[in-house]
Order: sequence, then C-alpha cells, then structure tokens
Amino acid sequence: MQVGNGEFAYNVDITGMQTFNPHNTMAHWTWHSMPLPKGFKPGDFKGKIFEINGRPVEFEVDNPEQPELSEWLAANPHPVNLGRIGLYLTHKDGSLADVSEIENSTQSLDLWTGIITSSFVFDHCQVVVKTACHPQIEIIGIEINSQLIS
Repeated sequence: MQVGNGEFAYNVDITGMQTFNPHNTMAHWTWHSMPLPKGFKPGDFKGKIFEINGRPVEFEVDNPEQPELSEWLAANPHPVNLGRIGLYLTHKDGSLADVSEIENSTQSLDLWTGIITSSFVFDHCQVVVKTACHPQIEIIGIEINSQLIS
C-alpha cells in the first residue's frame, strides 16, 4: 500500500513500513540527471527518421547507431528514491527476522483519514503500526505499538 499527498509517496510492506521489501519513497522534487558520456553534447544525438504522411520526421528514440547517447537520453532525467524506512526486527538471539516469520498479518487503509493500519505477530508478540502522510508536506508519521519496543 501507499500513503501520499500528490507530491510525496511512501510505499509500505505488510509491516506498515519498508522492512522486507525495498519500496520507494518518492517526491516531486527528487529528480536526478546523469552526466553525458565523455566527448558528447546533447546536440550530437541523431534521432531515427520515420516516414509520416509521406514525409521524413525525426523522433528522439533509441538510435542503434548511437547506443551511448540513446542510453543517456532514456535515463535522464529520472526520479530518485529518498530512502528506505523500515523496522529492524530481530529475534531474542539477535538474528534478523524473515518475512515468512510474520504471522496473522492484516493491513487496511482508511480512505477518509489516509492512515494505513498494519497488524502482525512476530516472536509471539502483537505489533500494530499506523502509517500516515502529512496532507501538504513531505512528512510521514509512524506509530508503533508493541511489547517488542521495550
């Protein structure tokens, strides 16, 4: 599931965070560009010519004759993941948890409040996580209730 506000989005797995799956945290301002391959300028790219209604039209699509520039154009600009925020779930012996060890999991999204409630059992302890996004700015709020926190 995902919480967001149209400018920011935070994806969650069954734990209500990004514990087991490398989901994305994205914002409208997180764009990145890779530098041009050495020795090239953007104007060096030659698109492919297609005949449209009897006349040649150049399109900026992959050009097999210019693989480096084609790859650069396809990759730029691109959104960047802001990071991954998840639980650090360990057993009493210190070993990391596996998703297969999560039991009795449920997850729901309240469309009115925008809050995801995730509930599961790990090491015989109930965990309830509530995840929400601020309606105007790039902030998430996470509330965790469990005996495991102590």
